[in-house]
Amino acid sequence: MLYLALATIFVTVNSLILKWGEMRGQNRVIIMAVNYGLGAFICGIIWVVSGSSGPEMFTVGLGILTGVLYAGVLWFLMGSLLEAGLALAQIAIRLSIVIPILISIVWFGERPSLPQAVGISVAVGAFALLAVAGMRDPESVVRGSRFGARALFYMAGVFVFQGGVGVSQKLFDVFGVPEERWCFLFCLFSSGTVLALVRLAWVPCRPRRMDCVRGVLFGFSNIGMSWSILCALSQVPASVAFPMMGIGVIIATVPAGMLFWSEFPGYSGYLALFASVFAIFLLAGF
Repeated sequence: MLYLALATIFVTVNSLILKWGEMRGQNRVIIMAVNYGLGAFICGIIWVVSGSSGPEMFTVGLGILTGVLYAGVLWFLMGSLLEAGLALAQIAIRLSIVIPILISIVWFGERPSLPQAVGISVAVGAFALLAVAGMRDPESVVRGSRFGARALFYMAGVFVFQGGVGVSQKLFDVFGVPEERWCFLFCLFSSGTVLALVRLAWVPCRPRRMDCVRGVLFGFSNIGMSWSILCALSQVPASVAFPMMGIGVIIATVPAGMLFWSEFPGYSGYLALFASVFAIFLLAGF
């Protein structure tokens, strides 16, 4: 449970760093480039020093794919934090645990329990409430937000891409080699770095000092998050780890949004919050 607690802390810190930057007009591509570049450098060193044997192609391929998915999560999450606020963005990303469960049902032929079936239905309802809140609840207050279709677009994107990350992490836990975790992370961060650098080459921009600082802070936190999640999955079933982490992050970030940025989700947002927590409990089989 220690790794699960660490993962929850790192995910919360990541969200707060990104929200801090979005409220100050950060350059998202610079944040991504610095974050992933630092992650690739550190994970590469640890991988080489650990003396692990040559990686399997499965580890390399899955790591690259996961890096692409992570880049998508990061891009859509930063947009969600600005357009919809910290609380709604976190609800969207935490409800994404529905995707790995549905993939397990369709792909692996797993039969969901009655609580999980009800949880999937509740999660769909929670996302509908989230869409209503994102399209502008009259009682909601999010500084700097324009709401509307842009908010819904970013929340849907973070939902889909984070669900894909959950599937890839589970695939590594089931089919991957535990000793190749650092190689997996190196490939993950390297592919994200390449994507960010290609974007910078296409649209050059001058990096600002604070964007680089936030990128470094986010990079260290992101390494800790990725490593602790992989370690947690080796000790706790994914059906328990992801829901528990999701509930913990929601509980931590919603009050933070209210305290630091005066963000209040509104009636629909609060209903989505409670419905999502209930859905996560059901999906975990509690």
